Parts: sequence; structure tokens; C-alpha cells
Amino acid sequence: MCAPFQMFTGQIKDAFLIDAQSGPDALRWKKRKVLNALRETFGMEVAFISRFEAGDRVFDEVESSFDFDPPGVARGARGPAQGSYCLRVLEGEVPALIHDARTVASVQDIAATRDWPIGAHVSVPIRLSNGRCFGMLCAFGRKPDLTLSLRDQAMFELCAALLARDIETSAQAEDADRDPPLQAAIAAGDFAFALQPIFDMARDAPIGYELFTRFAPEFGPTEEVFRRAKYLDLILPLEEVILQRAPEVLALIPPHAFLSLNLSVSTFEDFDPAPLLAQVGPGRLVLELTEHERVADYASLAARVARAQASAVRLAIDDVGAGYASFRHVMQLRPDIVKIDRALISGIEGSAAQGSFVAALADYARATGTQVIAEGIERIEERDWLLAHGITWGQGYLLGRPQMVRPGLVLA
Repeated sequence: MCAPFQMFTGQIKDAFLIDAQSGPDALRWKKRKVLNALRETFGMEVAFISRFEAGDRVFDEVESSFDFDPPGVARGARGPAQGSYCLRVLEGEVPALIHDARTVASVQDIAATRDWPIGAHVSVPIRLSNGRCFGMLCAFGRKPDLTLSLRDQAMFELCAALLARDIETSAQAEDADRDPPLQAAIAAGDFAFALQPIFDMARDAPIGYELFTRFAPEFGPTEEVFRRAKYLDLILPLEEVILQRAPEVLALIPPHAFLSLNLSVSTFEDFDPAPLLAQVGPGRLVLELTEHERVADYASLAARVARAQASAVRLAIDDVGAGYASFRHVMQLRPDIVKIDRALISGIEGSAAQGSFVAALADYARATGTQVIAEGIERIEERDWLLAHGITWGQGYLLGRPQMVRPGLVLA
């Protein structure tokens, strides 16, 4: 083991031998010890622990090098979680490990990227045993670092898991008071929406918008909330509330555009489009099925899909290419739209294997009268490759970022 990692191991061992039940001072010392160990071992200038609280990101503990004191990064400082590295990493919109933030499209609109600036950046969630995300364990420096690896990210994740255990032990009562029950949030519709445009790239014009649900940061990332809702048998009431609110979102969208929203298989099996269509009209609603839920009876689900399609509700299969289930959905359900997973689009212009696979999917879609949407387009080269191969519909940060739904929002 090299010397820096020997030092790191010693510091971490010292930190976690302290009993978190000894009190808040012991826990704070432990946090600072871990932050300094990470900062020094990986050559970062700032390391911090944040927590999510009432829609804000609060700096819970911060350790910085003596010659770098970025404004607003101090213990107790707080600001909106929306638009921060912390929340974007948590939501999967930004990579957990960044070698050079100035080359990552999804953080260019964050002021800190250019103002401090940020070069190398690592951020991982601190998840408690109830599934809630306490906050994030982060470190960054002003210079790029191309040597950072997934092994280094794993070290951060290990420290985050150990810190989560101690944070939960020492602050269990406080956390309980600060964690509104998910059931109450669903019943009250206590969540927000964001809309991301889907473009006809040949015309450089939006043709639809995908609806994303956003919970307060203390509930954790959106995917985690939906997994927990599924586990607690709350997915049906959650998605029913989202469907009920779809007309108010559609009212913000130009009449030529459609609204696309994700729906679980279990909700789709009980879905009656008639009440919704009475408010929104035919042709404007696209329901996306993902591969994250098993289908017990494809024949029954296919019949439901056919009835919905007969009522001018279109079906999309999300994340096609991410796993076997998405291909079964495509073959068994005859969707109107297939959405190609972002992993197949990233760097496609330089990968013969990806290109061949995506081209084959496009050929299948043309042969069956299915529309293709390419997801996760972040670079001009990706867009140009797709257009050259006849894939004209796309979605991604290059084309348009998600916008929070708010009063006065104007969409093209």
C-alpha cells in the first residue's frame, strides 16, 4: 500500500473508533477527521458534508486548505439545493466523479464551475437506513485531476456509509422530526414538477416535454423516492396524483406539443384514460414504461395498452438498450415510441459497436412504424451522428435542460 493510502487508512481508523454516542462534539470531530483525510489523500482543496433541509443545501461541516476560501462555503451556510452540484449528483444528472468540471456540459450553468473555479470534483450521497438521503460527502479542487478513478470514488462511498451510520446514531430523534412521512407528502401533493423538451432536431424545434417529479431533497433522489413508494405500496396513489395534475402542466405547453410522463406497470394496468382525455384531448399524452418492474401477464398488459392507444394515448418504452426487459416491452407491447438509453448515445460517433446497435434499433423502428427518441444528448457530435443516421427526435442537455414548473413559465 502506498504511503498516502497508509496515512488515509490510519486517519479513518482513528475517526471511526470514536463512539458517535459520545455526543455532538465527538461526531463533529469525526466528520472533520474524515474530511481532512479525504482532502489530503486526493489532493483536493475543499472537502465538506452537506445536508438537505427544507429544500436547501446546508453546509454541515467544511474543511479547506489554508489558501483557498471559496465564498459561501462555510459551516452553517445554506442556499437552495436546486441548481447545486449536490442535488444534481443525487438526481443522477451529474457524474459522481468529475476529472474536470469545465468539460462537463451538465454543470456549465452552475456559477461555481467558473467562478471558483471547479476542476476535479467528487460527490457521493450519505444515505440513512430508512432510505432518506441526509446529504452529500464532497470534495473538489480548482485544478483538473485525470488520475481520479472509480476506486477513489469507492473510498468516498465507504466513508459516506460509515458517516451515515454515525449520523443516524447521534441524531435519530432530530432526523425523525425533520423527515415528513412520504405518505403525507403524496396525499398533499407536496412535490414539484420539471419539464425537459424533446426536440425534432431536423427542425430544431421542441415537439414535446417529459415530466419529472421533484421531491424536497431530504426525501432523497427521485428514483429512490419512487423505489420506496413501490416498497411501501404507495406507487399507485403517487402516480394517480401525478396523472391528476397532468392537465395543469399541459396547460403550460404549446398546443402542438405532447406531454410524456413515466408510469409503472402496476399503475398502467389500472389506468383508465377517459377522465384524463376529457380534460386534455387526444394525442397530447405519452405514457412511458420503464424496465424496472416485472410484467406478470404481457397479454393482459398489451390489451390495456391497445385500449389506451385506441383512445389516442401513445405508449413509449423508456431506457431501451439498458436491459433485457426493455426489449421484451418493445416486442410484446408494440409501442408508439422507443427511447434509446443515454448509455448508448454517449460517445456514439466514436464507437462502431454503439453505432451499429443504435442503427439496428432505428431500422426496426422504421420497419414497424415506431418513432425513436435518443436520450442523453450532450454533445454536438452525438446530435450530428444521429441526424446523419435518420434519428431526428432527441432529448438531452445539448437541446434543453429541465425547467422547474412555476407560475409564469413560458415554453416554446
